[in-house]
Amino acid sequence: MRIKIKLSRKFKIENIKKKINYSYMILGVFILLQSSAIADCNQSAYAKRIENKALLLLDQMQFDRVIHLYEGYDWATEGSPYSLMLFCTALNESRKKLIDYFDSAKYPLHISKFAEAYSDLLNGKASLAKSKFMDLKNSFDSQNFLYGAIGLLESGIFTLNFKHIDLLLKEFKNKIPNCWLMDYNIIYNFNAFNFEVVENIISSLSKKQLSESLTLRLIQIQLKIRGNQLQEALELVEESTNHFGNFQDLLVEKNKILSFLYGPNESYLFLTKTLKKYPYMWKLNLDRQFLLLEQNGEKNEQVILEKIKEIAYHRKNDIPNLLSICNAMSDYGYHLDAIKYMQIFMKKTDAQYEFFLSNLFMAKNHLLANNKIRFQVAYQDAVNKSQNDIGLKWLSYNIALGEERYVDTNLILKKLLDHDPNNINTLTALIHINVLLKHWDQVISYYNIIKKSNRFIDDLQRDWLEKQRKKAIEK
Repeated sequence: MRIKIKLSRKFKIENIKKKINYSYMILGVFILLQSSAIADCNQSAYAKRIENKALLLLDQMQFDRVIHLYEGYDWATEGSPYSLMLFCTALNESRKKLIDYFDSAKYPLHISKFAEAYSDLLNGKASLAKSKFMDLKNSFDSQNFLYGAIGLLESGIFTLNFKHIDLLLKEFKNKIPNCWLMDYNIIYNFNAFNFEVVENIISSLSKKQLSESLTLRLIQIQLKIRGNQLQEALELVEESTNHFGNFQDLLVEKNKILSFLYGPNESYLFLTKTLKKYPYMWKLNLDRQFLLLEQNGEKNEQVILEKIKEIAYHRKNDIPNLLSICNAMSDYGYHLDAIKYMQIFMKKTDAQYEFFLSNLFMAKNHLLANNKIRFQVAYQDAVNKSQNDIGLKWLSYNIALGEERYVDTNLILKKLLDHDPNNINTLTALIHINVLLKHWDQVISYYNIIKKSNRFIDDLQRDWLEKQRKKAIEK
């Protein structure tokens, strides 16, 4: 029997105007933080096998098995920054202390200090961690410098401070072998919307290099989606799951593609079926709950919200994703509920302003409270860290729209369209703005893009779009 989701009775442009699309919110965090694999120039095949096993176990929420995997591990000879990050992540998720499993006195400074600093970072002590990584980088020892540099780059990814990553990449150019910096260059340029640069780097890599990095596969999939090569993107997801395993990030991308191709009903069926098979997949569960909230929220709003809050609670030790969930809850109108979970983060961190998503959340908080001065401070902090973030741009769009600055909203939406030139929500918003601006040629142009995209549009939205097209033709 085919299950269907009850759609809204009336298509409302307010759904575009007032809500940030959840799939945009998760893009930067879920893709990059879970899989920022470093290409270790001298890593042994044995160490790589252990890392691959540990990464899959982490994704399956089997944290104790990761810890067991690294018990007795020869960190001095086989260790790498990435293996240390995996080990520390498992400890943090299990609420176990590094000192109980890792005798720092046994290891060289670059190993022990990196593990200590990364553990601090996972626990929200971003300022303290950066200070420790900086001390390593400023050492005269080449290994200390390398590990300190990698730690600072990882701090930038963890906090989504892409301006800082850009500065670091310029600083470390020619000081660190490119095989250590390649993934960071790709991640930075992807988030800066420098897609041609990313494609050029990826095209220069061998099949072996591409097959070893989950990060690169995920970005390749995103590039296919951006080019509206949705069937090819779907095939790449299938190929990647066969190679790497059923990673949640890959299945999140599959869900997004199915939604673009076939709409919310197909997405719901896929998520429901997958969660029955893999109930631990909280990312897919979160997608499912937000989908239900979007499509049927009026009827089951509190039940759905409680499930989202339960997921947020279980991710309380995963700061980047906790912050992302809080931002998404706020965008859907549950700001007071989100604040309760932000308190978990606030109690952990030594510098909440270090985190882009914290600044973004606080900007929304001050905006709702009509505190213009504090809003500007938090908003500018967010811009300074990651000015091209999609969630930030949707916030900027909503603010400009509320102030009837339609020319500004048009420019913001055009920048958003750079990320996905066929995104139906972005194109619909552009049509709405250009109707207000009476730019009738643009209305027809964006309508034609939607028609050619072959992406799913529900009947109510299609009717609304057709009315705008007819209005533009008549003018």
